[in-house]
Amino acid sequence: MTSIVTISAPSQSVKASKEGLAEHAFSITNITAGRLALGTKILADAPAEESWFTIEGAAKRELAPNETDQVVVKVKLPADGRPGEYKFSLQVYSTERGRAGEDFTNGPTVAVEMPEPSVGPIPVVPKGSGGFKWWMAALPAAIVLVVGGGIAWYLWSNDEEEKPDVVNVMPVEVPNVVRLPLEAAEQKLTAAGLKVQKNPPVGTLEFKAGEVTQQIPEAFSNVEPGSVVSLWFAGESVKVPSVKEDTLQAAISKMTAAKLVVKQVTGDPDKVNQRVVSTTPAEEQVVLAGSEVTIHMPGQVIAIPVLKFPTDLMLQLKTNRGIE
Repeated sequence: MTSIVTISAPSQSVKASKEGLAEHAFSITNITAGRLALGTKILADAPAEESWFTIEGAAKRELAPNETDQVVVKVKLPADGRPGEYKFSLQVYSTERGRAGEDFTNGPTVAVEMPEPSVGPIPVVPKGSGGFKWWMAALPAAIVLVVGGGIAWYLWSNDEEEKPDVVNVMPVEVPNVVRLPLEAAEQKLTAAGLKVQKNPPVGTLEFKAGEVTQQIPEAFSNVEPGSVVSLWFAGESVKVPSVKEDTLQAAISKMTAAKLVVKQVTGDPDKVNQRVVSTTPAEEQVVLAGSEVTIHMPGQVIAIPVLKFPTDLMLQLKTNRGIE
């Protein structure tokens, strides 16, 4: 088994609603040198069942080297399920021929907490029903009413400084921070009584660098005070330039100008003076500035030692911070 991605989660637990609903987000990052075709699946620990978990959006996706994506899992526990923790994890695996089932990564285990059900009113035994007298069944309810009334009177009559303890249990509406600068988004969430979990930057040209691209829980949803809000934000992003049919020297110059690092060149060592075939990540792919790129020359896809390059090209590769 070969690990192909890293999988992280903003927290190791999530609390379901009284209806058994919850959601959790994972961040996955390609840690290989090539583009990956990936599948995702849920691994549920008994007594939890995989049918309780749904992966939002496409189950299959592609990631370029160092690219990060988010996988959101929707949870729906049975309404009649027992209170307690139900655990699951996310598996990300390669769908490429010859690698499927062999190259995969299992993420951290997350516990979904099913809360205790609300306690209903104490039943009263009608008069003449046999067994206990009606007043014996009603006595506990009366005690509860008397004690509860005394507590309510005490809280109401107490000074104002003790009342915030009751107010703090009210749910908090999550502010909308998408497209805000990350620092401003953190300040807005903190002011609302929420905690912030920052995820690695993502490559995108739809947002300015530093702007929040996604938040979970979503804006305007109600959560408990102190809940964690996960934020994803845009990093400095560039498009991989098209270098197909360029000379290797011209391709390296274009990559350097685009703020990318040529980490490797593959192909036949005797064909380095020919034209570029392709790159990984592929041309026009949006990636983070500083990402590593592999240039593919004609011939079998194997790494070409720098010593096989002409002197001027060797120098250019070494100053590109990648090839040794």
